[in-house]
Amino acid sequence: MSSPDTAFAKVEDAFADPLRDYPDLAGYGVVTERSVDIAGEEDFDQQIAIFTVHLDHELADENNQTLHTATIAFEVTARGPANGMSLGRTNLTVIAHIIAALSDDRTLGGRLLDWQEIDTAGAAGNGKDVSAASLQIRAQFFTSRTDWFTLLGQGGATF
Repeated sequence: MSSPDTAFAKVEDAFADPLRDYPDLAGYGVVTERSVDIAGEEDFDQQIAIFTVHLDHELADENNQTLHTATIAFEVTARGPANGMSLGRTNLTVIAHIIAALSDDRTLGGRLLDWQEIDTAGAAGNGKDVSAASLQIRAQFFTSRTDWFTLLGQGGATF
């Protein structure tokens, strides 16, 4: 039995789509639906793994909805060394391109209330030939109180 995608998975995928289409990120594989350890085993020299690291849920003010606040990580793995947990220039450039690719639409096609960047930090994957950094974004979106599979978007749209 296959399970339908949750609203949370749909949000991760909605973040991935603009990155896959952004010319300056063409050399990066963009992966969702797996942990960073598994994503690192893919056949990409460089990649951006997108995954949810935290969720808050609260009753929305109207319409029997739940407001979800997700912290979503964009783990960038790139060629080139970085010292310890520092942010290498290559990774900072990729993170700047991620923001550029996403910034035209802070609602991801009406799926979200909004998204905002929170922080960027070095990641443990740094090595001699590869460095890693993580961008975290806070995304807010609605579902009904009883159906966390369907995103309730702006203007009554459902996803």
